[in-house]
Amino acid sequence: MSTKLKIALGILLIIAGFLLVRLGLFFKQSVKTATSANLNRQVAGVNIDDPANIDSDSDGIPDNLEAYYRTDPFNPDTDGDGFMDGEEVVSSYNPARKEGPSERNKQNTNATASLAQRMVVGLYTGDLVSNQVGENKYEKNVDLLALGTFDEVDVLLNPPPASDASLVVTNKSKQSQEEYLAKTASLLEGPFLSSFTQQPYVMNQAANFLGVGNYDKAKELFRNYYLAYSSAYSQLLSVPVPENWIDFHKHLLTIFQKLSINYLSLTKIEDDPLLALTALQDLPNNLLEIDYSLLQKLKILIQTENLEIPNSPLFSILDLLRTEQNQ
Repeated sequence: MSTKLKIALGILLIIAGFLLVRLGLFFKQSVKTATSANLNRQVAGVNIDDPANIDSDSDGIPDNLEAYYRTDPFNPDTDGDGFMDGEEVVSSYNPARKEGPSERNKQNTNATASLAQRMVVGLYTGDLVSNQVGENKYEKNVDLLALGTFDEVDVLLNPPPASDASLVVTNKSKQSQEEYLAKTASLLEGPFLSSFTQQPYVMNQAANFLGVGNYDKAKELFRNYYLAYSSAYSQLLSVPVPENWIDFHKHLLTIFQKLSINYLSLTKIEDDPLLALTALQDLPNNLLEIDYSLLQKLKILIQTENLEIPNSPLFSILDLLRTEQNQ
């Protein structure tokens, strides 16, 4: 990786850190989670004694859900196709079945290698040599090259969302809705509260590691976050969802899916720097989506259905909900 790219990456990481700090202000004084990162297997603040947080093979699927997905809790790649089980779940593939090449063609794309290959072909054929094809044709070919690259990166960072058929749907009784809130809050208190509030600190720590060329440590931090979000995503898929909460739940799944893919892409910083840099720019937007859209849906549903808010750390932090409900 060139020195110029290293510097650009470091700057982008720092910028992302500041954006995350600004987003963290939404939680006000209620955020009391520790802001230190464990560089081993777990993100600090998550209770590793909780069965829901045990992931023996570090594939992004907790042990207690491996049977649900028909995967091996001690093999990170059950079907042997070269992709981790958790990666397949968040990418809307079946981790227990090896897909054929035609089903996997988009997943195998390396955006940086693809761009380099296209540039080499363009230079060889003269399509990217202005004095051979003319300035207008040259500019058009460069635009096509950029658009093709953007399309490839978009496919990698935005896999198909979870379908209705993949959800466990239940009735919309008040009891079912409150059970859904309680269950969702319970499983998000670990990966959401601890890892989310630590991100400004950890992202700047990752920037420091990258600045001194310690890519392994930086990738380990990114991998920890990938595991936290992919674990939350796989657990959310198994939660019974009331009929009138399906849209909200799919939105929640999409955000965790994208965050998982963002951090997984950042672990590929050396192999695919173009994908990693794009994922880094995409990360703050996905986090802001929680505030700008998802929480608004949550408030409306709770108020419309007149539901009791669970007594949990998650809803204590989102004190805006409790305040408005009591007015």
